[in-house]
Amino acid sequence: MNPQSNKLTALLAIVCIFVIGVTGSAAASDPQRPDMTGPVKNQKGEPVSNAVVVIIAAGPRSGNGVLCPSSYPDCGKKAVSDALGNYRIESLDPAMDFCLLVLAPGYAPSVNSKLIPEAGPVPFTVKPRDFSKIAPNRQVTGRIIGPDGNPVAGATLDVNGLVKGDTTHFGGFKTDDMGITDENGEYHIGGEQDFDALLVIVDAPGVAKRWAKLETGKKQLLRMKEGGMVKGRLLFHNRPLAGVKLDLATTTRHCGEHLTGFHATTDAQGRFEFDHIPPGLKFDLFGVMGSFKTAKAGFLRNIDSPDDGQPLDLGDIEAKPAHRIVGHVVLSDGKPVPPGTRIRISREEAWDNVVVQIDKDGAFDVSAIPEEQISMGLSVNGYRFSEKNPSLDSNHRGLMGRVVGDIPNLTILLEPGKPVGYEEIGRLSYEEQKKRSAMPLRGVQ
Repeated sequence: MNPQSNKLTALLAIVCIFVIGVTGSAAASDPQRPDMTGPVKNQKGEPVSNAVVVIIAAGPRSGNGVLCPSSYPDCGKKAVSDALGNYRIESLDPAMDFCLLVLAPGYAPSVNSKLIPEAGPVPFTVKPRDFSKIAPNRQVTGRIIGPDGNPVAGATLDVNGLVKGDTTHFGGFKTDDMGITDENGEYHIGGEQDFDALLVIVDAPGVAKRWAKLETGKKQLLRMKEGGMVKGRLLFHNRPLAGVKLDLATTTRHCGEHLTGFHATTDAQGRFEFDHIPPGLKFDLFGVMGSFKTAKAGFLRNIDSPDDGQPLDLGDIEAKPAHRIVGHVVLSDGKPVPPGTRIRISREEAWDNVVVQIDKDGAFDVSAIPEEQISMGLSVNGYRFSEKNPSLDSNHRGLMGRVVGDIPNLTILLEPGKPVGYEEIGRLSYEEQKKRSAMPLRGVQ
């Protein structure tokens, strides 16, 4: 296990407690967004083909981050190395640096961070791994097959939880971050600590994503499902909305159930289609805020996914007008907001957010915000949210409230001091929290 991987896992577990949502990514054809390239080789200098290279974390090159490192738009992008061992991950945000993980059957995972695409090719050297030397209670092994019974090669298994006795740990454990299946559909995931099982998300082209509990001491057989197809047409003022991004995410947010990463883009007639959607689950279908700026619209719809192998035609869906928030971040001591400060706007009813940079005067302008409950967060070193903010959330980490129209002058006040600790926060009842968060979003007057 690479030590960087352990540190990354712990970091993600801590930071992600406070952040929800992911955003859509820009089109691969954007010339302003560079590609990450490089070769994957073994220790003999030979090319390694069919290795999966995946972005597992990102962070802004300047200023403080406002998202979980694994939740930036480019996270989750993958590439497979060709016969010469070369990979290419397309269209990355030039304001970010990246952490990459390389997976190849028969080799130990390799992690490298703080990578910048413009710096040139990023090479990886992978080392052979002998699982016979790893204790049985520190590894899981098995085989993955498709709906037709054939092996699923190149499936990734994303480790999200570790089970030890009656306790399930989320982050900070010493195992591989991910595993991969070989040409026979076989996987091996190892660690540096004893465990009873791992909770993983299995993902592969042409089949439905799923959760699985992999137990030590047995060779498990996992059969993937085909999944269903969800389609429809998006309109606004009875006209097709073309070229906007839509996402599906499960309504539940619980580990072991929550699934994201289902994307579609409407065509010229506003039509969209999602393939291989896991059956029998409740999903939120929504427009990605960052893609709806020009349209000035938004929508959210709850659906039940279709049965395995079946289609679900939603017909015409009418988007609704979205809103705009114009505001300022003010430091109570009169100092300027540091350059590179960003603010995050997250939807509480959809797995979606947008991040914008605040200008030198502390001003920000965000559009295409649906009429929903949202949260807003930012981080300035040495400052915390003032209790004078009327829409201060229950843990004093940002603002929360309902957007019911345009907000032309939202002032957010920060004061010197450390973030409020949990022991300092007055415990609000569940009903009181619901009541507060349902009130219209307001700034300092």
